[in-house]
Amino acid sequence: DYTINYKVKGTPTWLTFADGVSVLKSATVTGLIASTIYEFRVRVDYDTGSSSEWSSTTEGETQPNSPLFGPYTAMNVGGSTTTTVVAFEDSTTITLNGVTLTTLNKGQSYTFTSVQFDYIDADKPIFTAGRRGSGSNTTKGNIVWQPTAWAGKSFSFNATRETNQYLDVYAVEGTSIEIKQGSTILASTTLIAGATTTLSWTTQGSYQVTSTGSILAFHISGTTTRIVDPKPLLPDSTEIIGFPSKSMEMTTGTDGTNYNGIHSNSSTTSGSQNKSDVIIINPQGGTTSLYQSESLLISADQKIFGASYADANGNCAAPFLPTSFMKTKYAIPVNGDYIAFASKSPGTITVKNSSDATVTTLTLTRSGSASNAPYKARLANPTAGHRFISTVPVGAWYQSNTDVGAADQDETIMYGTN
Repeated sequence: DYTINYKVKGTPTWLTFADGVSVLKSATVTGLIASTIYEFRVRVDYDTGSSSEWSSTTEGETQPNSPLFGPYTAMNVGGSTTTTVVAFEDSTTITLNGVTLTTLNKGQSYTFTSVQFDYIDADKPIFTAGRRGSGSNTTKGNIVWQPTAWAGKSFSFNATRETNQYLDVYAVEGTSIEIKQGSTILASTTLIAGATTTLSWTTQGSYQVTSTGSILAFHISGTTTRIVDPKPLLPDSTEIIGFPSKSMEMTTGTDGTNYNGIHSNSSTTSGSQNKSDVIIINPQGGTTSLYQSESLLISADQKIFGASYADANGNCAAPFLPTSFMKTKYAIPVNGDYIAFASKSPGTITVKNSSDATVTTLTLTRSGSASNAPYKARLANPTAGHRFISTVPVGAWYQSNTDVGAADQDETIMYGTN
């Protein structure tokens, strides 16, 4: 069994989360207070009355008590103008800005016109993404709508291809925001809860975003008519996973951050990073474009952010995923060139169509023998509405091959459900 302890940060007493006896390596701790920082630790219980040492502690802050934070809510922070939503289950009622949009069965998708900062919700799990911009694959972007679980207060990221930078922001609660490059403030603002803004600046390099309240944030380089490297910002984390397709660039919010990376072929990388640095990690494997490289798991002693850039056929980017955000179920809204998965554990992924028939089964594999090497799986040419059910938590990324409710040849990260 795994025993989970938690407590409000700064209090003396550890509480035990009663989840029964289970060898599962993930759990959802319930009954927490909103807007509160908690500390967690775990141990292994085995044989009769024997236990491991407690793990080192980690901490996380619960989200605000906001009506926006429904379990299936996502927001169009990145500004897609034509969007597709797909349902995981039958009889899924979907609303847009609180008004009924459509009802879908499992594997069905629906394309609609959208406006920046629209929010979508449903009574069952959904996935939503769309297109911003038009023209060639170097002028538009595939924009994932952001689940409210991706809100945070601290973000770091970088831009090395364009000088014009734009950060779209939705304030979940009242907040003051600063964007810094080292000690230099590039942009700042104060927002009330529910307010939106776009911050801009004209430098390349690494950036840190600090916010006194929770926000959703989406970064785009380029111009108003040329969308380059669009990506949602996910809160910084001490462990992230993904694919360095062509290249992966990593940033941190703390000087002297020590990191260790391992690819699924057991190749390793390590070093120390400051806030001003952009660490580039090259892919491993025979074919390294279009998410065919080895998967990559990075851990650090301070929080980091990473994204994959320049995936061979466009000017898009896709973030690495904090491993705490990995899920077991995903659905693709449009036909794709590929969908790729990365995980920390071996397992299988069942691919089902809208009739609930199994199309194929993917196996999460690695070519390396290191015990901490990550796993990967990839499916070429997935069909709109395909659902992917994994036996272990995974991260997922896909590239659409249509401009109808999506952006052709532009990859993006996915959010899933359990």
